[in-house]
Amino acid sequence: MNEYISGELIENTYLFCVKRVSDTEAAKDLAQDILYEAVRALAGGREFVSFYSWYWKMARNKYADLIRHKQRPDMPLETAGGIAADIAPPIERLIAEEDISALNYSLSRLASAYREILIRFYLREQPVKHLALPEDFSRSAAGLELIK
Repeated sequence: MNEYISGELIENTYLFCVKRVSDTEAAKDLAQDILYEAVRALAGGREFVSFYSWYWKMARNKYADLIRHKQRPDMPLETAGGIAADIAPPIERLIAEEDISALNYSLSRLASAYREILIRFYLREQPVKHLALPEDFSRSAAGLELIK
């Protein structure tokens, strides 16, 4: 052991965990996580103004992490309902940005009345009957143009 990690600290850490976690195995796991984090910080050469203040704050944070995890456990990807699919990888985000840029350029080339029709129909999902059409544009013609 070293100057900070002592038998007394290990015992106090376990008692801290047992007091907060009803399951002894879970308390052992939590105590192990706390001690591992402390040993890792010490081995990494981290310097402390007050090791014990840092240690007990870190222990409380580890306990809070455990509680948060219990309230919202990780779900396997198969049952996550496609949550992971909503996070686009960087290349897909770039492609989407390029598509949006191309769409903005194309829309900017249209007359304002037609641009507004496309935006309201495709992006705002308004039905054709609710669109304010130019005077020389019938609703049936608008529907045919929007289908293209």
